[in-house]
Amino acid sequence: MTFVVLCSICLCGYFALRFFTLKRSIHRLSADFKATRENLEGEQHVQVASPDKELEVFAEQLNQYIEAYHTLKYSYEDAVQSIRDEITNLSHDLRTPLTSILGYLDFMKEENLTEEQEEALLVIKRRAYNLNSLIEQLYEYARVKNGDASMKSEPIDLFKTLKEHLLSFYSEFEQKNIDLELGFPEEERPIWVMGDQNYMNRVLVNLTSNTIKYGGEKVLISLVCAEHRIIITYRSFRGALTNYDIVHMFDRFYRKDSARNMNESSGLGLTIAKLYLERMKGSIEARGDEKYLYITCTLPEQRPEQLSIADK
Repeated sequence: MTFVVLCSICLCGYFALRFFTLKRSIHRLSADFKATRENLEGEQHVQVASPDKELEVFAEQLNQYIEAYHTLKYSYEDAVQSIRDEITNLSHDLRTPLTSILGYLDFMKEENLTEEQEEALLVIKRRAYNLNSLIEQLYEYARVKNGDASMKSEPIDLFKTLKEHLLSFYSEFEQKNIDLELGFPEEERPIWVMGDQNYMNRVLVNLTSNTIKYGGEKVLISLVCAEHRIIITYRSFRGALTNYDIVHMFDRFYRKDSARNMNESSGLGLTIAKLYLERMKGSIEARGDEKYLYITCTLPEQRPEQLSIADK
């Protein structure tokens, strides 16, 4: 009887220990796999805490999966980088001959041309300048995505920058008969953000140009300070934009009507604006109601006391 009891106790102890070690191994395996999923940049493999044949086989299969994932990931990243490099090089190579073409077209204006020839020349020039603009945007996009575009971190007076920017576009608003309404703070004072002045100028140019092209006859541009954030909003008529269009507005190469806008837009202007704002720790989003489209840029405000005298 005593022997049976001792055997039972030993068996219970063995199975309890087996259960404990198995549970610990599963917990370790689960923790390792979770860490691997959360750190996709590294190639962290899973391990088994204690010997168990079936768990070791399972861990080996997981490790094979992790290795295959990273092999595909690196292959994809190399392919994407190769395409970006090719786009950068190709757009750079196209800029030189196109610049020469534009120069010859300007030279031809001095020739004695018939009215029909002048009209044809204007069409060619317009198409050439559109093509040049598309190539410039493609080159700019590729450089930003590659990280080749260096960025400064300097104080920017956003109130002054936006005001001067809109003054430079005043004639274009007039030519398009656009009623421009401004919503600026009553107190004219410096409103500081940290970023790159060239980036910020490019963001505003892309947003304003897009609004002039597609925004309709009435546009509101506002600048608001709220909760240590600077918010610039472009409000224009929504027109025929669908909810799908608004959601995908910042996707690269996205255009509302590809056939109609083929020679007018690369679909990269808003994408580039988004990339620049994100590099300056800002954001951009679009939303719409029944009548209007709202494009909103947000940047963290820098208080005067946060800026050194040298920065200012």
